Amino acid sequence: ELQEAGQQQQHADKASQAADEGSPPPRALQLSLSVGKTNVLLRNLLRTPILELEASKINLGLSQEACGVRRCFAYLTTSLWSYNQSLEVWEPILEPWQLLLHADTNPNPTASAGIAPGTWLKVTSPHGCMHATLAQAALSHALDALDDWRDLEPGSPTSSAAAKRRAGLAATDGLTVSTTVLNTLDSAAYMQLDYGEGRKEVVVLPPHTSTPLTQPIPVPAISHAPLTDGQPPPMRLVVDVLGGPLLAGLAGASWAPELSVQIKFVGTRAKQLAPELAQQTQGMVTRAVSVQASPARGSQAPATAQAELAVEQGQHVQWNQRFVVALPTQLAEQLLMPAPGDNPWELAPLQLQLEVWDGSGERGL
Repeated sequence: ELQEAGQQQQHADKASQAADEGSPPPRALQLSLSVGKTNVLLRNLLRTPILELEASKINLGLSQEACGVRRCFAYLTTSLWSYNQSLEVWEPILEPWQLLLHADTNPNPTASAGIAPGTWLKVTSPHGCMHATLAQAALSHALDALDDWRDLEPGSPTSSAAAKRRAGLAATDGLTVSTTVLNTLDSAAYMQLDYGEGRKEVVVLPPHTSTPLTQPIPVPAISHAPLTDGQPPPMRLVVDVLGGPLLAGLAGASWAPELSVQIKFVGTRAKQLAPELAQQTQGMVTRAVSVQASPARGSQAPATAQAELAVEQGQHVQWNQRFVVALPTQLAEQLLMPAPGDNPWELAPLQLQLEVWDGSGERGL
C-alpha cells in the first residue's frame, strides 16, 4: 500500500510539472494612483482648529517583476500647520516639503533585478533643506486640548464637566457653548460677547466669582488657505500695555485713583482708508488698577469733607495686558513691498493714541 501511494504521488508531481512547463511565465504587475490633495484636521472640544496635516500632489506606485521582486514608491508634498487662536491666523510648523519614498522587497535568496535579498526602505527629497518651526502658541494649544481629551476618559473626575461642554455644543449646533468664566481680579470686569449679525452683549463679571454664561464660539477658517500670487500674508500689530512708575502730586478729590489705559485709532485720513481699524480699536481699554494714595501735605479740608489725597512718588502701576490689531491687506502690502508713488498710506500714518484715565473721579489724566 505504501509503494502504491508513493507511485501515485510521483505521477501527480510529474503531471503538475508538465502543467507548469506548459503555462506562460508570470507577468509583471504595475499599479499607480494619483491624489490631488488630502487634509487631516485636529480640533479641540470647542471645534477650534489646532493642527492640520496636508498632503498634496500624491503619486503612489506598485510594481512586481517576474522574478518576484516588488517595488513601491510614494511621491508627495507634505506640510503641517498650527492655528494661533490669539492672532487668528494659521502658522506653518513644517513648510511644504517634497518627499520620495521607496520600498523594495526581494524574497529570493540571491540578488534579483538589482535588489539584494530582503526589504529595503529609502527616503529622499529634492529640497536641500527642511524648514520647521515649533512656536510656543502651537505647543500650548495642543497641551490645553490634551487636557480636555483626558477629561473625556471614563472614570475621570472631570468627565462630567467635559460631557456638559459637549452637550452644550450639541444643543446649540456648535454656535455657542454654556461655560463659566472666573474673574480673579479684585474688581469687576466686563466681557463683550459678539454673536454676529450686529448682536453684541456685555456681561459683568464680579470679582473672585465664577459667572455662568452662554459664550459664542468663534468661527475660524476650517483650513489654512494658500495665499494667491502677490497677496501679502496677514499682519498683526501687537500693543502691550505694561505699566510704570507714577509721578508725585497725582491728586484726586477724596478717593484713591483707579487708572486704566484706553487705546484710540486717530487720524481722519487713516480712518477713511481703514474704517475696520477704528472698529477694532473701539472699546480697547485695560482693566482699572487701584492706586494707593495718602493725604496730601498741607491740604486743608472742611470738617464735613475728607482731606485731598495724593499718590506716593515712585509707585508702580502694572496692567500687563496685550491687544492685537489686524492690519488691512493694503497696508500690509505696502509694508512688505513698498510702492513709492502708489502708496495711499504715504501721507496717512497709522497712529494709536494711548490715554490714561482715572475711573474713580471720571477725569482724564
